[in-house]
Amino acid sequence: MLAPASDHTGKVRQFAKAAGVIYPILLPSASSPFVDAIQSLPTTFLVDKNGRIAKEYVGEVSERAVREDVDRVLAEL
Repeated sequence: MLAPASDHTGKVRQFAKAAGVIYPILLPSASSPFVDAIQSLPTTFLVDKNGRIAKEYVGEVSERAVREDVDRVLAEL
């Protein structure tokens, strides 16, 4: 999973550590195509093994919803 963030890198990493975030966080540069794709923060992407965006979550998302989607993506393997 990637959680794109456009905020200052140090602040994002500090928040993630304090919040117990265990998945990778993408911190796109200004020239990244992700910057134009993100309409709201937080935006979280579930990426499959081929690098395809399997699901996009805009705003807060429940653990249950993410787990269900992860299970669905894993079943596609």
